[in-house]
Formats: sequence, C-alpha cells, structure tokens
Amino acid sequence: MVVPNAKFAETIITNYNEPLPAVNVWLTCGVSYDSDLELVERVCREVMTEALDTSPDAIKEYGSWFAFDKFDDSNVGFWLFVQAKDRWGSKVLQSDLIKGLHRRFREEGIVINYPMRTLKFPEGWGPDELSGVNGIRSAGRRGRRRGSMRGRAGRLRALGHSRAGRATGRDGGGGGTGSAKMEETKDPAAE
Repeated sequence: MVVPNAKFAETIITNYNEPLPAVNVWLTCGVSYDSDLELVERVCREVMTEALDTSPDAIKEYGSWFAFDKFDDSNVGFWLFVQAKDRWGSKVLQSDLIKGLHRRFREEGIVINYPMRTLKFPEGWGPDELSGVNGIRSAGRRGRRRGSMRGRAGRLRALGHSRAGRATGRDGGGGGTGSAKMEETKDPAAE
C-alpha cells in the first residue's frame, strides 16, 4: 500500500497497536461522606482483583491501583486503574469493573450519592425570616406573589388584550408599526 506524503502531512493518524497495544483503564467514582472509606477501598481492590483474574482482556502482571483523590460536593472521590490488552478490551474491562463495583456496593450498603447541596443559613437568614423580602409572603412556591402577570395570558392582559379580542394594526393586520386598537367581539354566554 502506498500513501502519499501529502496525506500524512494533513491527516491525524492514530495507531492503536504500536508501539504497544495495551490500553490503560481509568475509572473514577465517588461514595457518600457517611461511607467507611477503609471498606470502600477493600471492596474496590477485591473487585479489581476479581476482574484481573477472570477477564481475558486484563493484563494481570500490570497490577491494579486505587486512591482517594478529592472531596466533591456530594461524594468522596476515588479512582481505579488497571490495564487492558487492547482498545476493545479496555471497554469490556471498564464495563466489568462498573458492574462489579455496583453489585458489591449494593451488597455492602455503600452509597454513591446523587449530586446534592446542603444550605446552612446564618442565624436570622433562614427562609422563614426572609419571607417578606422581594414580595415573597412565605417559604415555598405557594407563597409567591400572586397577580395577573402569570404566564403569557397575564402578559397579554397587561397589554390590553383579552381572550375575546386581539390587538391589531390600523389596517386590520396583526403587528406592524401602527397604533393598536381592540376589536370587540360579543361573548355568547353573556347574552
């Protein structure tokens, strides 16, 4: 096969098999702050060892690596690191690790939190104390200011529109730059 030099110069070429076909598998995750981190590490190492022993795609000689690396908003973060024989094997091995961790975390009662935030208000700054600020009568959605400006219908009423009539230009067409006037229509229920 002959490939012109010009093609090499303008093309990004990725060789997944040379110099070595091995591919690293890097998996990140996080567990609840309430978790026993020693138990989490032990379970992760057991899952990696099981994957290395049973998966034909894993390179057992390379070993496995684990570390906690950060305090996230909702979890204590950690990573797992193993090596697969090739690119396709890395995807299979990563999937095996995810399924194994999920199963074992469930069995051990280890929780991966959904993202959440806890808000702590200083004394005097809670929702109840601030209920009169910005027109909010009380905490929650039900306490918001009520009025005719709710949604599109409220905005149209504020502009002088009603369901029974519509604003039109002087020529009777909608919109335009002319001043608006209302076309009155009779409500059959009112008669």
